[in-house]
Amino acid sequence: MTSIGEDAFYGCNNIIQVENGISYVDKWVIDCETSVTSVELRGDTVGIVKYAFEYCVRLTSITVPDSVTGIGVYAFRDCYSLEKVYYAGSEEDWQKIDIGDYNSDLENAEIIFNYKK
Repeated sequence: MTSIGEDAFYGCNNIIQVENGISYVDKWVIDCETSVTSVELRGDTVGIVKYAFEYCVRLTSITVPDSVTGIGVYAFRDCYSLEKVYYAGSEEDWQKIDIGDYNSDLENAEIIFNYKK
């Protein structure tokens, strides 16, 4: 599976885990508090659903593990402050991620490959 549909977990609050303003269902990012400025995804994250970071206008950086294989359409809609993406994998690995349409704020950010904490 490479994507999860919009509102797939609507009303399923008992399975949603929130960590540092990021909402997860299992290994998928499903939502984010719009006030976050910097995000470090859990190391086992496999995907980001569409609209997950929509309107996170303060989001300046995100750290993405190399386990991520999919990013949904509009996942980074209106994240115009996003400047840097710290990616644990190589540039070749990044190219293999299925990135949905309308993620220009993500695609226009500077990507730092092979990032280690």
